[in-house]
Amino acid sequence: MDAYTMPPPPPTKRSCSASLPPAADAVAASTDVLIQIFYLLPFKSLCRFKSVSMHWLSLISDLNFPPTSLLPSALFLDRRTPHHNDLPLVEFLSLADQNPTKPSSDQNPGNFIPDPLGLQIASSCNGLFCCFTFLSCQSDRTYYMYNPTTKQFKKLPKPGRGGVSEPFVCGTDLAFDPSKSRHYKIVCVRYLDKDLEPRPSKPKLGFEWYRAEVYSSELGDWVLSGEPFVASLNTCFNRGVFWKGCIHWSNSDDRGKESLCFDIDEGVVREVKMPLIGGKESYEKRNVSYFGESQGHLHLIEIYDQKRTKFDVYEMEMDCSGWFVKYLVDLDSIPVVIEEMNLGYNFVPLLVVQGDIDEESFLVLLINGKVIRYDFEGKTFKKLCDFGPGKEYNGYYVDGFLRYGGWLSAFPFIESFSWL
Repeated sequence: MDAYTMPPPPPTKRSCSASLPPAADAVAASTDVLIQIFYLLPFKSLCRFKSVSMHWLSLISDLNFPPTSLLPSALFLDRRTPHHNDLPLVEFLSLADQNPTKPSSDQNPGNFIPDPLGLQIASSCNGLFCCFTFLSCQSDRTYYMYNPTTKQFKKLPKPGRGGVSEPFVCGTDLAFDPSKSRHYKIVCVRYLDKDLEPRPSKPKLGFEWYRAEVYSSELGDWVLSGEPFVASLNTCFNRGVFWKGCIHWSNSDDRGKESLCFDIDEGVVREVKMPLIGGKESYEKRNVSYFGESQGHLHLIEIYDQKRTKFDVYEMEMDCSGWFVKYLVDLDSIPVVIEEMNLGYNFVPLLVVQGDIDEESFLVLLINGKVIRYDFEGKTFKKLCDFGPGKEYNGYYVDGFLRYGGWLSAFPFIESFSWL
């Protein structure tokens, strides 16, 4: 299906070399030199230069033009609304601006994709977003791809290969590595259709049979991938994380010693070890508070006591052999968090960012509507935004009234000119 993008400002009709001196005219006429210059420019400059001429627009929008950085510059936050049937409220929060008066809505998918059922973000990966219609049942969702940088969007065909007419989708997870390919893939996990796809065996209590389908932007359609597999009902298929060619899923099993990952190229599901809970040999119910990737590093946070002010940030070994403690977070150095905790509010991690060096790595967390950036090495902080105090729902305070709480409602945004 054809993609659609909001049109850029019309390029000038006058030749960009009309009044340039000979040296500048030679640079403007050299595609190779222009591309090298474009690589060095920030995204805001590139966006402006797209309106200089049709030639520049074509170069900057080229499919092979990689992002200048894989560091997120903002977060999309899926906010809770007072009524279940209200359309999603998505906030665009800059990670660079301190104390913005109002989060921007200029790049929200709902403002650019004209669907009356509203849109909810399913997943994001390296600048691209997968969304689905909000006010629709799981078997009748419409899926879209969206690039907030270019405002381009594309309607996707519905999953349901193998004769399944109404797939009950458990999660759709995006996989995109612009350093390796301009194409992206989406992994859709659904329950096995008992009528069309007989279960190989009866799963044990608390487990179920699943099937994976993969959409490829290169092929433009969904295909069945691999064999049916058994997984815990507590597997978090709706927020998988793309890392090293696989989609990784966390879980909250009572004895969750392993999580799962899906090798996209091979169509194989594998088990991945989880860290000991609180350093104990006995496994209790897991409480994954954050699970995400940043610049090639996979991170995990588990918090079992919300009154504690210290916790670990784990990182997966590059060979996927196990986890180690990467950072120790000490909230005692953040007075605003301690004050809110003393009032009974809980904090939730939203994002872990791995900097080019450890001194540039930081954590973004939320407590009672306040978004805080915490630098791991210096143990310093700054308030990025204050949405106002939390609201009470059914006798408890929600965390900034995010729809699903914490990282499940936070989607990192990376500037990218990748096309759909």
